[in-house]
Amino acid sequence: MKKKMRNIWNAIQWPLILVIFEFCILFLLLGYFEYHEIQTQLDTHPEWSMAEASKVVNQILETKEGTNAIAQFLLDHLWILVLLNACLLLPIVYHFYKKHQHRFPRHVSDRSKIHILFCSIALALCLNLILTGISSLFGISIETESQLRRPIFWMICSSGIIGPIIEELVFRGIVYDRLQASCPKYRASFFTTILFALYHGNLVQIIYAFAMGSYFIYCYDHYENITASIIAHISANVSTLILLPYLLNLPFIWIVLSCVMLAFVGYYMFQKIRKGISIYS
Repeated sequence: MKKKMRNIWNAIQWPLILVIFEFCILFLLLGYFEYHEIQTQLDTHPEWSMAEASKVVNQILETKEGTNAIAQFLLDHLWILVLLNACLLLPIVYHFYKKHQHRFPRHVSDRSKIHILFCSIALALCLNLILTGISSLFGISIETESQLRRPIFWMICSSGIIGPIIEELVFRGIVYDRLQASCPKYRASFFTTILFALYHGNLVQIIYAFAMGSYFIYCYDHYENITASIIAHISANVSTLILLPYLLNLPFIWIVLSCVMLAFVGYYMFQKIRKGISIYS
């Protein structure tokens, strides 16, 4: 029993480490932002005390303009998160993944990589369009950040490439494999997907992450290679960052047609993956 609990803890501690790491970076950035705003107020009003300037800044931050200012500040400093993830977190995660790896990866052919690529793009865009439509129908607000300057290069580096690699190594490579040592495969898959979904925050993202997380685990299991799920995850995230804003600006009928076409492409490519075509060639 103790060994089983230890295996479970060794698995779930890594998502907690990711959350704590990101929270610490966010806390430091927000602290610097507030300090900078207070200093700006003090420079503008030399007669104010630190407490008065802090009170004014807190009042500003409670407004919509203040929220947008914080969001823009975080976007402008996204490169810090990219560098810290790439230089600090990724090497640590990869070291522990390789140290405790129990699988001998199978070869994933170039043709299979193409199937994964197109299937992931189609599924990600289709799910996002459907969930956005459902959210609008029920009056659930989704932040689009259309009024903010989006540093697309750093967003692709962070959310499109480095983030997916770290998440796949953690959730599929470490959490999923370790949970399989303590419970049946289907339970390990379900619990891993739940953790992956909860890690992504709001309700809409949880639903999306649960669906895509199930698909990523399937790719990982089907090819027995973390490369397959990494390709799937990167393809989904990059395509969403680049293509989704354009699709959402289309007329309603074109959005519906795009959704149908993407669903067809996703289903067709998934069948190619499921049948295991050209896994070794």
